[in-house]
Amino acid sequence: MHFRFPRLLLASLLTGASLLALATAKTPSSDAPVSKTPARHLLDALGDPAPAATGNDGDAPTPVPAPIIRSRYGKLELANWPSLISSRVHRRVEWIWPVAEAMGARIDIQEEGRVVLLTSQERQSKVRRRASAIRRTVAAFDQLLPWTAPTHVPTEAEHQVQAERLVFSNPEPVIIIACDDEDFELVQKELAELQSQPERSDPYGSDDLDLYVSVFVEEPKGVTRWNSSNALTHHLTRVLLAERFGRLPEWFCEGLACHMEKELTGRLSALPHRPKELKRTTADGWDRELKARYHRDKQQSVSMVALARFRCLAWEETTLSEATGLIAFLAEHHTEELAPFTANLAMKVDIVCSGVNTDGSVNPLEGTYLTQIIQAELMANHFGPKVLDECARSFRSGGRYRAPRH
Repeated sequence: MHFRFPRLLLASLLTGASLLALATAKTPSSDAPVSKTPARHLLDALGDPAPAATGNDGDAPTPVPAPIIRSRYGKLELANWPSLISSRVHRRVEWIWPVAEAMGARIDIQEEGRVVLLTSQERQSKVRRRASAIRRTVAAFDQLLPWTAPTHVPTEAEHQVQAERLVFSNPEPVIIIACDDEDFELVQKELAELQSQPERSDPYGSDDLDLYVSVFVEEPKGVTRWNSSNALTHHLTRVLLAERFGRLPEWFCEGLACHMEKELTGRLSALPHRPKELKRTTADGWDRELKARYHRDKQQSVSMVALARFRCLAWEETTLSEATGLIAFLAEHHTEELAPFTANLAMKVDIVCSGVNTDGSVNPLEGTYLTQIIQAELMANHFGPKVLDECARSFRSGGRYRAPRH
């Protein structure tokens, strides 16, 4: 026993010293650099007891006074937020901050800061499902339209045409989710006071603001077969398009949004944002016709040309000038396919697009002849005469897409 006792005593002393060292060791302070996820940032900003992190560079998060955050839960001051979003998104959120306060909403950061959701506190249980829809939509969008920097630098003459096209390599849209019609009315009221100019608005609660902010109602009244995940996918696709490629033809944005919605959710929702002036069909009838048209187009492989042929019924006032907008989009962002024709396009786009007014509306009296030239020069030579014939037949019929008879 006298041989084992010193060993036991020594082991006990070493164990005690280790515990004492751990107990007296300096714990990491709140100003120590900590690798944190956006979810961690969000919890900190909402008053989670975990310590906040700081950094030396301007983009690193800063300490958040937890008592202040807790006292202003749902009505946070931007000055108290960590710098987890870029400056342009910060300015955008600041611009619509009165809307968030009017809704009693809080901010959720999703997809590594790429999507900012202003959601009502009453609907926070659905954030996880929204995050899943966001991840799938962003991933599918990146795969379908991979980002490439524009190869053509606009000349001074073209600059006016592309003045509203802002290209970001890292999309960070802002989505406002209104719970119901009452919330949406509050949003409209606050935005009116901010002198905003929505792209469109309708009683069903669909709104696109300055191309980079989208608002929709989670549970609109009087709309059957409505699904908030479908709505989020649809709106996020449109805002991602605006973020990455600027202003595009309405029928193309709507067609791509419907395509993404169908691909990711397996069905199209009732899409209540169709214009009020479309009176010739009911919502269900319009939905069925849209689905039938989609299935006809899906007989071919999914490509930019197939998407170009998928025209939305809700925007039948599309004119020839919008075809030029699509071709410009293809030539600028799909250079491998249309590289031989980019130079010719650059000389003509600004003339043709003079038929597009500053508010995005189209003057059908201008650009028609040159649009047909560009169609023949670009689309026929590259994609073949069959596609050109179908597009020309569609455009000349007043914007209606007429599927070829089989």
